[in-house]
Amino acid sequence: MRGLSRGRFYMRPVIAMTILLFGVAFVFAQDKEREAAAGQIAGVDKARVQAAVQKGLEFLKSKQNADGSFPATKRAAGFPEGATALCLLALLKGGEPKTSDTVKKALDYLYKQPFRSTYSVSCLILALAALAESDEPPSEKEIEKEVKSKKTTVFVPPEEKQKKDFGKLPDAYKDWMKRALEWLLQQQKDVWSYGGQYQVGPNARVDASNSQYALLALHAASRCGLSVPNAVFERIAQYFLIAQEPDGPKVKGFPVPIADFDIKELKQLEKQILERMRQKFIDAVEKGESKDVGEILKKVRTEGVTIDESPYRKFQGELRDMRARGWGYVLPQNQPELPKDDIFFKAVGSMTCSGVAALAICKANLESTGLKKQINEGIRDGCAWLAHNFSVTKNPNCPDWHYYFLYGLERAGILSLVFDFGTHNWYKEGAEFLLGAQRADGSWPGEEGSQRQVGQLIINAAALDEIVNTCFAILFLKRATAPIVKLPEDIYTGQGLLGPKGEKPSEKK
Repeated sequence: MRGLSRGRFYMRPVIAMTILLFGVAFVFAQDKEREAAAGQIAGVDKARVQAAVQKGLEFLKSKQNADGSFPATKRAAGFPEGATALCLLALLKGGEPKTSDTVKKALDYLYKQPFRSTYSVSCLILALAALAESDEPPSEKEIEKEVKSKKTTVFVPPEEKQKKDFGKLPDAYKDWMKRALEWLLQQQKDVWSYGGQYQVGPNARVDASNSQYALLALHAASRCGLSVPNAVFERIAQYFLIAQEPDGPKVKGFPVPIADFDIKELKQLEKQILERMRQKFIDAVEKGESKDVGEILKKVRTEGVTIDESPYRKFQGELRDMRARGWGYVLPQNQPELPKDDIFFKAVGSMTCSGVAALAICKANLESTGLKKQINEGIRDGCAWLAHNFSVTKNPNCPDWHYYFLYGLERAGILSLVFDFGTHNWYKEGAEFLLGAQRADGSWPGEEGSQRQVGQLIINAAALDEIVNTCFAILFLKRATAPIVKLPEDIYTGQGLLGPKGEKPSEKK
């Protein structure tokens, strides 16, 4: 039996750490420890991951221009602000100090730039949200004061902490994000196109790629406390539900917690875990287990907690067969000049990741609407497509955009709370590939592609340089996407706490 004790669900020490690191917004350098713990559970050498990330950061820093920007070549040449914002995001998520000259110069450059494209503005919002994430541990005096009042905020939901941290940013930066969000919302049609001066084609057709970046930015802004109307998410959800393949091969069911449960139930579980950890910490301090409060915190983080009942049984969740239904880049009616069998219309890995991530974020905002059932089915079937076509050595069903796909896979996995797509541990397999693909200078290789022409339409080459791909690799390795709900890693393996409906603890193997 795995992770069980006395008929209850016991979180082993390494799992207990992830309760804190995945389920709690606290801890000394919490993001670094959270990602290290995740890698440890997945069977990835955390020291190798951190070393690779650090080499990647050094490579990026070596490429910064004197004005604070980063080089933008190949496809990124059309989005110079976006390339710099993406580099800033990767640097911050990778652990570059916020006070470093590299970060300051990038911010100064970006602050002077106009809002010009969906990709660029979305990456800017993501970078500003990362800037707002606090990496300063509370002092012992602060912790002791909170313990005495029994209202410690050491263990609080991540979104609460994110809003508080955002409030500490300089007013100019807060206003900057608000203006960026307003611009992004103004660009929405049903979903998003390139936006602003980068409108493409006679109808400025919308696509799943621009839309996923916009939606990630809305998610980040919302976590910072900025308001996004529900109508925005309704239009997005309806688009992705229509754009998903109508049918596909049958796939054996596996846990997709964000679709299998109501989010309010997942947040209830998150709250339960946080409260148990908080109470355990307070009790240990009051008993005087150590004069060093930091040592008590460390002990609480690593000892473990019990969860009385499988969430799948408690909340009546169930596993069910799925249909592998993915997404393409655009809808045929939005690009009528292309042949019906064009790759733009075929389901591919990168765009299916977009669909899963988009619907997961939409669900968090639309759970009380009539779209919930369709959204849940869309998420499950999108995850089934990724399981059925799984690969980390290429973008499934597409010859291009490999590293772009890997960052998309990270987003889809984190936002859906999926640990394994079918039989594939996406983080372990992806991390192992990236660790083997890194070059001696710390970068990951760029990709080439060929420009193609269909009638009067010229489609640019699917080519990304080593700077952009290095950002994608770092963001994957650091599991950089902010989840909708943070739960213990063991919760969503399907091997620990998440057993099928009705399964008894004694039946777990």
